[in-house]
Amino acid sequence: MKKFLALALLTAAFSAPSFAAEHEGWVYNGLTGMGYGSVDVGSVSFSDNAFTSNSNIGYRWGVVGVELGYTTVGNFKSDSGEIHADTGGWNLGVNVNNDISDKWSMQGRAGVFGWDVELKNQGAALPGFPADAKFSNSGTDFYAGVSIDYAWKQKASVGLGYTYYRAGDVDFSLWGMHSEY
Repeated sequence: MKKFLALALLTAAFSAPSFAAEHEGWVYNGLTGMGYGSVDVGSVSFSDNAFTSNSNIGYRWGVVGVELGYTTVGNFKSDSGEIHADTGGWNLGVNVNNDISDKWSMQGRAGVFGWDVELKNQGAALPGFPADAKFSNSGTDFYAGVSIDYAWKQKASVGLGYTYYRAGDVDFSLWGMHSEY
């Protein structure tokens, strides 16, 4: 988390000279790709990857903006395929955008992640995790990420992005295609 906040602050520091060129107004951005997650709850511990997507709408005042969105995480499965973790939730945060050149920009983001997690055992009983059991939990943690984008039109860009999410005992990272309009 400290690395992401440092990167966001660094982006903001280098953004000052280009403040006048930045977009001001409503903005949509999203990140879609492969989510890599790990689950560690009691006797249950596994990692997996799944299709994951995040969509945000926000407002930007030049370099700094706010965003509100929803993140959908695919179904993480244990090695046996019997235990599944479904995760998703709302995010609210700030983003810092820096135009590196006319076509390239870099973005940092951080905020709160209001999540819901449901674990299901669809197989044999495990210590502390009975067969056919379901457990659900919800809470609030954080997210932080970065992206680098190429503006293919005046108000539209695509690029690569990374966001880390914390959801109680479930951690996941989203690597994928970042888009903004």
